[in-house]
Amino acid sequence: MSIMRERERERESKDDAVTVREITHDPVELERYRERGAALWGGIRLPIEYLQQGRVFALYRGVPGSPQLGGFALILRPPLRTVRLLPAEVRSADPVLGALGEEAILEITGVWIDPETRDRRVSWLLWRHLTQTALKARKPYSIYGYDGSVAGLRRLYEPLRGRRLFAGDASGRADVSGGPSHRSLELYIFPTARLRWAFWVTAWRGWWKGKRSGGFTRPGAAARNAAGNSAE
Repeated sequence: MSIMRERERERESKDDAVTVREITHDPVELERYRERGAALWGGIRLPIEYLQQGRVFALYRGVPGSPQLGGFALILRPPLRTVRLLPAEVRSADPVLGALGEEAILEITGVWIDPETRDRRVSWLLWRHLTQTALKARKPYSIYGYDGSVAGLRRLYEPLRGRRLFAGDASGRADVSGGPSHRSLELYIFPTARLRWAFWVTAWRGWWKGKRSGGFTRPGAAARNAAGNSAE
C-alpha cells in the first residue's frame, strides 16, 4: 500500500509541475501564445515572422498541450520593433543606440503571466528562464516597451528598472511587426547584466509575499527545486 501511495504522489507531483518549453517553431503553441498575449497587451498581436527572429517560450502545468500559464519572447536580430518605434532624433542622440546600433540590443517582448494563476512558481520560472536565456545571447543591452495605460504591464516589467527612452503616443509610427502601435507607449533600455539583479528582486518579493501567506519557500531552496523544471 505504501508503494502505491508513493506512486500516486509521484503522478500528482508530475501533473502539478510547472515547466518551461521553447515554442519558437511550434505553430500551434505559438498561435496560442499570441492569442492569449494579445488579450493582455491591448490587442497587439505580434506576427509569427517577427517572433521567429528570436526565441519564444511558454510555461505549462504538467505536460505540453495543457493551458499556457505565461510566456515571453527575446528578439535577437534586427529590425527591432521597439527601436523602430522611437523617433529618429531619439535614436541618433541616445548614447547606446547611437554608438552601438541594433546589433548590440536584445529586445524583451511579449511577456505575460495568466492573471488567474496564483502559483508563484510561474513568475519565478518565467523570470529565471528569461534571465538565463538573455544572458546567453551575449547582447550588452536590452530594450523593452509596453502600453503605459495597462497597469498590469507596468507592474510586470517594473523590476527591470530601465532608463526611459520614450513615453508618448506612437500610434502613427510605422511598426516593423506589422501590427498596431501603442497610443501610450513607454520604451526603456538597460544593461542586460542587470537581469540577474532584477531576477533576485522578483524572487525575494515573491518569497516575502509567500511567507506572509504561508505558501512559498526561500528563494535559494526554490531555485534548487526549480532547476529540473526549465527546458533549455
